[in-house]
Order: sequence, then C-alpha cells, then structure tokens
Amino acid sequence: MAESKKNIATEGLSGRVGNFIFRRRKSDDKIFVSRVPVGSEEEPSEDQKNIRRRFQRGIIYGKSAIANP
Repeated sequence: MAESKKNIATEGLSGRVGNFIFRRRKSDDKIFVSRVPVGSEEEPSEDQKNIRRRFQRGIIYGKSAIANP
C-alpha cells in the first residue's frame, strides 16, 4: 500500500470530498482515503431481508431494555 508522509494537502482532512471519504485512525493518527460506497440496485434476497428483520428486532429490544432497566 502506498504511504504519504507529511502531506500538507491531506493534513486535517476528514469527511467526504467529491467521491472520496477521508478517515483518520485515532490510534496512530493515519489518514485513509477510500471511494464513496455505491449501493446495489438489486432487490435484497429473502435471506438478507430476514437478517435485516432480526437485526431490527434486536435494535427494538435493546432500546426497550435501556429505557426500562
């Protein structure tokens, strides 16, 4: 992987610039650049829909557990 040191252009960058996302890793203060993710235009499969439903139920349960300790 390419590495740039002491790059004035990326110093302090974070967030989205055009089609790129800049992320800073807190542990060693390195900046990573990646393209903006592109979602699929295909309909999710039944398995994916089931997993999303289970995850949604987990979120609802977690929020209710926090609200009523």
